[in-house]
Amino acid sequence: MKNSHLCNIKFKKRQLARLLEVRDGISWSFNKVSHFDPYINLRAAIPKPITIKAHTTVPVPTGVTPELNSPNYKMQVTTVSKLAIEKGIIVLDSPATLDYSFRGEIWVMLHNISNEDCTIRTNQFIAQLSVEPVVRMNIDYVDEIETDTPSLGMVRWIYDYIHNRFKSEKKEQYATEKYSKEKILKILNLTDSEIEELESIEKSEKRE
Repeated sequence: MKNSHLCNIKFKKRQLARLLEVRDGISWSFNKVSHFDPYINLRAAIPKPITIKAHTTVPVPTGVTPELNSPNYKMQVTTVSKLAIEKGIIVLDSPATLDYSFRGEIWVMLHNISNEDCTIRTNQFIAQLSVEPVVRMNIDYVDEIETDTPSLGMVRWIYDYIHNRFKSEKKEQYATEKYSKEKILKILNLTDSEIEELESIEKSEKRE
């Protein structure tokens, strides 16, 4: 089975990433689980651990510069689910989009949404990078646009359906019954003067 959406992309390791590879013995290459895995993991290219305080954002370098020459694709940087669940660390602008002409080092804006400080280690996986197809827009400027579309008609139909159903259910659940003054006195144990006071309040509210 062939991957019909294969896209070629090149990466250059920054000098710091190369030095960290030698120092720590960890390769900066992208080892995917399979050819159909849509993501590659980005590492933190930092010489020593850094602390991201609670509810703060820290930009972290990844040590790699991409080269994507096809304008039909774009790169997206997203949050690592495990890091978000266990530490509360997310990519602030996820998905961060990089177009095909981007040639700088990828920096990731890591944001701590938890109430505790979090430490990011050297070489730690901090984000995921994927390549997505680009859909181009042909834009026309016009004087008027079509407003009576099928989608709006469906929205109107749903609104009317829910509104009418709610009204019918409300009538069924909260059916009103006219009580005589004697019945009110019996149920609420009100005096004649209290009944008259309530009626006067109701009349004044209706006038307002």
